Order: sequence, then C-alpha cells, then structure tokens
Amino acid sequence: MTPSSSSDSVFSSRLTAREKISYGFGAIAFALAYSGLSSLALPIFNIELGVSATLVGVALAIGRLWDAFSDPLMGAISDNARTRWGRRRPFILLGGLLCGITFPLFWFVPSGWSEWGIFAWLTACILLYYTATTIYSVPWLSLGYELNPNPIERLRLQVWASYFIIAAALGLEWIYRGAQADLFGNTMTGMRWIGAGCGLVFVLAAIPNFLGCRERIDRTVLNQKPIPLLTGLKTTLSNRGFLILILGMMTPMLVVPVLVGSLGVYINSYYIFSGDTKTGAAYAATFGTLFLGIRLAIMPVVLRLVARYGKIRVVRASVVLTIVGSFSQFFLFTPDAPWLQFVVALLLAPASTCISLIVNPMKADCADYDEWKTGNRRSGSFASVANFLEKLAMTIFLVFAGVLVDWSGFDPALGANQPADTTLIWRLAFAGVPMVAYAIFWISLHYYPYTDERM
Repeated sequence: MTPSSSSDSVFSSRLTAREKISYGFGAIAFALAYSGLSSLALPIFNIELGVSATLVGVALAIGRLWDAFSDPLMGAISDNARTRWGRRRPFILLGGLLCGITFPLFWFVPSGWSEWGIFAWLTACILLYYTATTIYSVPWLSLGYELNPNPIERLRLQVWASYFIIAAALGLEWIYRGAQADLFGNTMTGMRWIGAGCGLVFVLAAIPNFLGCRERIDRTVLNQKPIPLLTGLKTTLSNRGFLILILGMMTPMLVVPVLVGSLGVYINSYYIFSGDTKTGAAYAATFGTLFLGIRLAIMPVVLRLVARYGKIRVVRASVVLTIVGSFSQFFLFTPDAPWLQFVVALLLAPASTCISLIVNPMKADCADYDEWKTGNRRSGSFASVANFLEKLAMTIFLVFAGVLVDWSGFDPALGANQPADTTLIWRLAFAGVPMVAYAIFWISLHYYPYTDERM
C-alpha cells in the first residue's frame, strides 16, 4: 500500500473528538514536564542567583542518571499493570498530581544560601521532580501509541496533542520575562507565584486523560504474561529501526529547544541588547511565540503532505530546510537589526513542525513491528527508552550550554562588559551545532527500515 492510498477504511475504529481533546490536555502537562525546567534552569539559577552554569548542568545530569533507572522501570510497571482503569491512566493521574507538587519547589530556594547550598537544593528538587515526570510521561506517551492502530489517525492524534503542546510552550516562552514584571518586586518572587500556577496546571491537565481516554486493551494484552524489566529492555534495544530513529532524531530535536533556547536568551541579552536582560528576554520570548504560531498554522498542511508523500520523504525534506535555517542564525541574530532574527523562525518553524509531528507515529510503528515479531504489546518499554534517551540528550546539550557559557568567560556581574570573544563563541555554537545535528539525522534516515509501504 502506498502512502497516498492510506485511509481510515483500513481500520474500523476512529478516535472520538472527546478522546483527542482529552489526550491533548495531557500534552500540556507533558510539555511542562519536558521543557519547563530546562528552559528556566540557566536564566534563573545562573543569571539571577549566580550559580555557575556548569553546576546547573551537573545538577541536571544527576537527575538524568536517576532517569536511567526510573524511566525503564516505569515502562515495565506500566506494561505489566492490570487495573480496572487500565494500564496507563492511573499512573498519568498520579504523575500529574506529583508534578504539580514538586515543580513549585525549585523556586522556593531559601535566600542567602551559598552557591553550593543552592546547588544542593536544585539537585534534591530535580530528583523529586524527575521521578514525578517519569510517572506521568512514560504512561502518557504509551497511551498515545495505543489509542488507535491507523497511521493517519495516529498522526491526527499527534496534531491534536501538538495544539495543546504549543499552547503550553507559548506560556513557557514568557515565564522568565513574566517573572521580571514590576508587580512581583523581584524575579524570584515572580517565579514562586508562576511556579505555583504551573503546579496547578499539571494537575488540571492530567484529569481529562484519566476521565476521557478509553484504553484499547485487546486479547493480546490480556493474555500476555508479565515481562521482566531486563528482558523487555533487551528486546526493545534489539529493534534496529527504533535505535536508528531515536539516536538519529534525538540530537536535532533536542539541540534546538535546549541549546538554541538557552543561548538565545544570552545572545539577545548580552550581544544584541548590551546587557539589557529584560529586553533580551522579551525578544527571545517573541521569537519563540512567532515560531510556535507558525507551527500552529502549518500543522494541518503536514497531514496532507504525509498522506501524499509519506512520512520519510517529508521528514527528509524538513531536515534540509532546518540546516539552512540553522546556518542563517549566525547572520540574522544581529544588533544592527534585531528584528531579522524573526526571519529565522520563518525558516525553522515549518520544518520543525513536520519533524515533531511525524516522529511519534514513527515510534509507534516500531512498537507495532515489535508486537508482530514477539506477540507482546510493550508500548511502555518503547516509550520509556525513547523518553530516557531524549531526556539524556536534552541534558547533555544543557550541560554543554552551561559549560560553554562558563568557558566563554561570561560573568553576570559584568553586565554588558563581557569579554570580546564571549558572544562570538555563543554565536558559533548557536548556528553550528544544530547544523551538524540535523545533518546526522538526515544521514540516519537512509537506514531507517520501517517505511510506510513496509508497515
């Protein structure tokens, strides 16, 4: 069957509007869990509190080491769970509640503590928070893999989820600038109020998943025996197509929001606006808002492109466009015309939309192939491994960004009087690293075996 001939008639069931909206609400909590801390860690703990950017990265890396254990364990627990509410939904509800409790803790760091004291607080909060995000995110991703077997219906579900992810991301773009508002008195007070509000959002976003999504548990799931953790991981990691997809895509998919997102605030604040962090944060947030707005507008087009050309061709073309957009960042982020950076959003957003929408259905294809080979449905194992590897890549790039900021000679106390080479180092990494990452992804796609025709 060719991509253009795929249709809903291949499968008898379709997702209801209630299921799509309910699952989409869960995407708000997932977006906060995935990007909330990573987008705020350096601006708050480095720029505002003066903690070494490298130490911030180390604290995040410690949390990812914990994820190496907790993510696969949660995948196995979810796969083997048998409750009256299903395998995934009880953990989604519990995880949302725990995220709502633990996320605000970061911003209540006691005033007057030393750098190492703040580092200890950050590390302890990260271990609690990452445990909560694991309990939420692994079952939520697994549920998305299983709600419908139709590849086009899965893509539609991803579009719905992306609408809610963009809504959450729009808010994330403005949190740092919002915390600097005069009404709060100081940035940390603003972060405490906003952090508490985000905690409430976590809880409210998880409830519709529990109430509105109907898990499709077939005879295969009911009859399959519990799968030991190590056995499940071994089988998952032996899936060649899955490894190619994850190892290929996690670099570019995460280098842009993490490295580019982190350095974007620094470049705007200290290169373009000469130490004016409020204006720099506002421009960085405006760039993110425009980027997300373009993504929102182009999502319906992605469905048509995939139906006509197939997932792989669309992703390949998108990667080429992102390489061009990344190259342009070195020249278009300039103090001579700050508005030119918004042209980069026009180049990067459409391609980023195609990639982000298509990758999760491709992961589901890997789980389908595994079920065909083994007779077991183990979406939790695939979701947990993908989730961990992607979060690991996110942390690596965040650590890299922190080390880069320190190595470049940046000192928050100097304001606009940073060393001459500091901003040049930022700009080279800002444009060059994403180019290399996307080139690696483009090459890896040539070896990905699960084409639309084969599936």
